[in-house]
Amino acid sequence: LWPFHDGQMEPVPDPDGFLSHYLYDPGDGKKQPVPREDVIQLKWAPDPDQPTRGLAPAVAAARAIDMANEGARTVYAMLKNDAVPRTLVNLKEPIGPERLEQMKTRWIELYGGDNKGLPGFIEGSEATVTRLGSNLQELDIENLWNMPEAWITAAFEVPAIKAGLNIGLMRGTYANADALNTDFTVSRLKPRWRNVGAQF
Repeated sequence: LWPFHDGQMEPVPDPDGFLSHYLYDPGDGKKQPVPREDVIQLKWAPDPDQPTRGLAPAVAAARAIDMANEGARTVYAMLKNDAVPRTLVNLKEPIGPERLEQMKTRWIELYGGDNKGLPGFIEGSEATVTRLGSNLQELDIENLWNMPEAWITAAFEVPAIKAGLNIGLMRGTYANADALNTDFTVSRLKPRWRNVGAQF
């Protein structure tokens, strides 16, 4: 038995849409036909668009993965930028580029670096400061993490608590761990074991 990945072994459908044979690519660009009887194809799930190919769970969960990555970038940017969203300074009168740069530099000196998150104060009446967006509490950061986690673990058919994810740890207890392990084995693992065993 020789293990190959999807990029090396390409299933070729017959005119009726079923599997005809495989094409093996050794890497030199010269694909070699392989009879389907000589290949055991292990698929997580069939690809709805190409049933002869498999579909990875990460593909099914791609939207949730993108959402989780974007959420992480958003939180990182907010924490990096004073732990709150960007601030708008509304100048009532034009002050010129040189004075504007001086104000920017001074603001960063006062409220950047180790001073992130400190309240800002401006003397005089030449400007007003407005917060543009929501803070982490207003964004409901918990759901920002939990929703993608739920979708991803559903696509992989693994309980979130077994993956050690926050959404599972919040609701799981040691009391139901045995029942969870039994259900996971019976309803998720055993069907896949039977599928793989049948092909072998």
